[in-house]
Amino acid sequence: MTKFNLRLRSSSQVVAWGLARSGLGMMIMPDRITTKFPEFVPVLSEIEPFRIPTWLVANSELRTGSRIWPVFDHLAYGLSPMGPREMSAP
Repeated sequence: MTKFNLRLRSSSQVVAWGLARSGLGMMIMPDRITTKFPEFVPVLSEIEPFRIPTWLVANSELRTGSRIWPVFDHLAYGLSPMGPREMSAP
C-alpha cells in the first residue's frame, strides 16, 4: 500500500477521527479510546499491537511555577496507565 492507494488522508488527528467515525477510513488508536465507541471495530487483528513511547515535556522554567504542576501531573496521570512518574529536578 502506498499513499497513492489512499483517497482520503489527513495529518490532523481530529480530522482523521471524524473520517474514521464516519466510516470513511481507518485510524490507529489506543484500545482505551476505541472501547468507548462501539462504532469502531478492530481490523488487522492478527497483527500484534505495538506500543509507542509518549513523552510529556515542559520548559525547565515552568518547573518552578506552582500553577503548572497540577496540570502537568494531571496530564501525566491521564497519559500513563501507571500514573505520574517521579520527575528529576532540573
